[in-house]
Amino acid sequence: MGRRLSFLICGAQKSGTSALHQYLRNHPEINLPQTKELHIFDNELSDWSDQEIEKIDRRIEKHYERQSKTKHCGEATPNSMWWEPSMKRIWRYNPEIRLIAVLRNPITRAYANWRMEQLRGRDNKEIPLTLEEEEINCRKSLPLQDRTCSYLSRGFYTEQIRRVWRYFPREQFLAIKQDDLLYHPVQTLQIVYHHLQLEPRGFEKEILVDSWESHPSKDQGNFLPNPTDIPKAIPENIFSALFKIYDGEIKKLEKLLGWDCKNWINHDKAY
Repeated sequence: MGRRLSFLICGAQKSGTSALHQYLRNHPEINLPQTKELHIFDNELSDWSDQEIEKIDRRIEKHYERQSKTKHCGEATPNSMWWEPSMKRIWRYNPEIRLIAVLRNPITRAYANWRMEQLRGRDNKEIPLTLEEEEINCRKSLPLQDRTCSYLSRGFYTEQIRRVWRYFPREQFLAIKQDDLLYHPVQTLQIVYHHLQLEPRGFEKEILVDSWESHPSKDQGNFLPNPTDIPKAIPENIFSALFKIYDGEIKKLEKLLGWDCKNWINHDKAY
């Protein structure tokens, strides 16, 4: 690889970042590893000295297949925006890096995140329906954030975005809706290309379908014996409880980004 990462898909978990990663891998000017989530900047085993930061490129080079001089070399670890120390580390590594976040309805995102950990067998508790309940569940990981059970905290996007803006100019950060990536992939990808200063590019229908529907999911793996016992669609009673938690946050996000998120608060339209 031999050069710095120029962009990072930094968020959010369970929001379509695998599909975006696969879409961008098809662009001839983009070098992305086949393996998603290298967890470079949320690695707490590093001492994050200047010397360690200088070793990052050599350490991750083995994950990159293309050695040609593509315009961009990127990586996708959606934990990065939520993991509090990450942005400072990314800024120290490359203050000119471009950041991309795919944001999903935080209500359905929290449920999908909890369901994933249930299927993995890493959490056997009911989904928390209050912030206090989650805080109690996560205290075992203090002073760090809890990587497994932080289903609710990950959906408070405005705090995470402001942390990004603390270190990077706003024009280096792009937030897109998961809804737009799912239902309007071509138009949304043109926005991503513009952010990366790349020429617009068309897509074959097969690539679009394969990237979203057939790309291996992190859900697959050590499933519990009866995963169908956990509904994929969020039950209405859980949606209502989580809506009370996120209603104010969704309004703050609409104001911060100029978005219209009315469909997020409707159970029948939420995804």
